[in-house]
Amino acid sequence: SSDVCSSDLRQLPRLPLRLRPHAFRFHAPGFALRVGAGEMGTDIVSRVAHMQGVEIGAISELKPGAAARSVEIAYGSGERTVETSTSDQANAAMEAGKIAVTANVDSLLEAGLIDVIVDATGVPAVGAEIGLRAMERGKHLVMMNVEADVTIGAYLRAEAERLGVVYSLGAGDEPS
Repeated sequence: SSDVCSSDLRQLPRLPLRLRPHAFRFHAPGFALRVGAGEMGTDIVSRVAHMQGVEIGAISELKPGAAARSVEIAYGSGERTVETSTSDQANAAMEAGKIAVTANVDSLLEAGLIDVIVDATGVPAVGAEIGLRAMERGKHLVMMNVEADVTIGAYLRAEAERLGVVYSLGAGDEPS
């Protein structure tokens, strides 16, 4: 609800105003899982690389090498990534300051250090399924997938309210 966000926003003076509603339950530092390493996903990593108070903790991507390439573009080096297959490995990688990379999205949805899921898949069925599973695990969801929001966004919003998490849209590659 907006009351929850408003009261918690005062505790996040370092985050840009536009990010605060999506980040109010971040730990210090907060980690987000990004699903998808295409053009929009790479843009997200590049933007987050320059922000204080939020980090990309993990990337789930089915195409081998795409996640490491997006991190290399953003940080100038692919050495920040660690391939993982379990939630324990993902948590260990994030604790070591690395970005966990895997094709196994479930291992990342179970990772305790992940607070927010950013869906950048561009595939409505995948975005809706992963988003719902993430919220059921107590994760907040930022949907960059306008097609998923158009088809099932009202349901995801209702589920987010029921589960006590935030469902929000992010400006992606679609015009506003």
